[in-house]
Formats: sequence, structure tokens, C-alpha cells
Amino acid sequence: MPSRAADGRLVCSRVKQSDARGRSTGALLRTCLFLLVGSCSVGPPVPVPGLFRYSREEADAFVKQTNLEPKKAMPEWVMEMGRDSLGSRLYLYGFSDSAAIVDTGGKLTLVPEKVPRKVGGEIARGAWLNDAGQWAAWVTPGEAHFLGWTRPAKMLWVDPGVRHYVVETDEGVLELGTTDGRLKQSVAGLDPLDRFAHADTIYLFGLRGRNEIHCQVLRETSSGYELQRTVKVAPFGSPAGIVDMDVKGERVVVERARDLNPYWVLFDFRTGTLTNIGDTSRFGLFLREDLLHPKRVGRAESIRLPSAPSPAEP
Repeated sequence: MPSRAADGRLVCSRVKQSDARGRSTGALLRTCLFLLVGSCSVGPPVPVPGLFRYSREEADAFVKQTNLEPKKAMPEWVMEMGRDSLGSRLYLYGFSDSAAIVDTGGKLTLVPEKVPRKVGGEIARGAWLNDAGQWAAWVTPGEAHFLGWTRPAKMLWVDPGVRHYVVETDEGVLELGTTDGRLKQSVAGLDPLDRFAHADTIYLFGLRGRNEIHCQVLRETSSGYELQRTVKVAPFGSPAGIVDMDVKGERVVVERARDLNPYWVLFDFRTGTLTNIGDTSRFGLFLREDLLHPKRVGRAESIRLPSAPSPAEP
């Protein structure tokens, strides 16, 4: 899943200014090679058990089949897509400060707007739902907000389910913690891309140097996070993104966006293998079932969420 910068930019990976010249040269060389030898086909998408690929058009078509109020079901309503920690619910994030939750059987629940819409006069620039379907993390310029407290933040990453967070408090200064405020700990050695969690294990993906994606596997304890191991995931660097992770099967899909023909690769932690799985899609998520193509599409329901506690340090 992409992160959000405090200024609202959608970010797959941070690009350092000092790298710009080298990457510009590389891009020129790749363009010349492309013109000389022509385009190389990546190949059609390769099926991966549990991984569902969706286009934005599919998501919008699903929303239009429900009884969402017309102003919410406008064309190209779905801007981002996420899931809960179990892969049993699909979250469709709309551009009008709202979201829709898709459950088994096509049942769709509308979450009207971000809670709160404004914090200290600032409109939330990115927000995420937890497993309960509540707005549990959001970012405004300079701050990350959780239920009841805030942290200084230039960027924010949260796991599906919103149990753990990573914030960049200053250039290159990272903090890993729990969204309930129990744990806060500095982390180093990676330029973050994404994070996932299963039970007490946290997977923190990021760039190491210019040309490698690594994953720090940590274990949550009562006093903090312990680094268990660091795994080299892919031999390529920025720009790249993490599409999603099957935490139970320890498989992760990585998007290689630097080439003329971007594609996805699947890394298996247990075998150490990296497999090309073909062309990219707009969205890719590990789910228990195909939630956007149920046998019967349900009707949308609106729910009212309780007001979030005022964001103050516990």
C-alpha cells in the first residue's frame, strides 16, 4: 500500500534529490535502448493464489450497482483501495472524504467522511480504516493523527488493520510504534516503502541504498520491537512499490516501476525465490475471496461513526 506525505502527496517511495542526476542519465539511456530495439513485452498477468487484481473501472462499476447516493457514486469515485488485516473486507477510498466497505456477498457499507474532517483547521490529507471500519489514522501537514493522540510526521505508513505505524519525523528520522500509543521506537537502515503485521510479527519494507529492496522482520514485545532478521527482497531500487503482502504465506508482490514496461514480481520469504508475475494492474490485494465480483451485489448502507477523541498525547 502507498503512503501519504503530510502535504497530501501519494508516495510509493521517496526520491532523494542527490539521486536525480544519475536517474535522469539512466532514463535517457533506457529511452535510447527502447528506440533501438523496440518494446519488450512483459507478458500477461500470471495468476497467484489469493491475489486479486482490480482496475479502477471495475471498482467504479461495482459502486454504481449499489444504491449509493448519486453524488457519492459519481464516475471515477474510487481513488484508492485497501483491505482489513484478514483480507475479508475491501476498503474503497473515495476522493470526497468518504469510503465504502465491501463485505462477503457484495454487502457495501458507506463510511460518510473522515473523522474528524478537520483537525486544528487542517483538512486530513490521507486516512485509513481499521478492522472495525473506523477512521483510525490520518495525516495533516506536519502531524500524524491516531485515536486520541498525535505524532509529528512528514510521512505516515500504517499496516492493514492500522495496528502499527511508521512516521518520518524529520529527514531520515523514523519511528515505529503501535497506533494505541503503547510502543514507540526509532528504526534505521531503510527508506520505507510499506509495512505489514501478523500476530506479533512486523514486516517493514524499504530501500537500502539505490539498488535493493530489503525487509526488516521484527517481533513485538512488551517493551518494544526486536529485529529478528533482515531479508533481501529484490535487486532493484527506486522507484518501486509494495503492492500487497500475504502475511500468513509470507509472500509479497513488488512493483518494479523503473523500467519502460513496469511489472510485478512475487517474492517468497520461505523459498527466497523471486518470480515475474506479468503486467501491473491498478490495484492488487490478497483477499480471502473475490469481493468485487460476488454472485449477488448487496445494497449500500450508511453508518455513523462515533466522534474521534481529541488528538492529544496520552
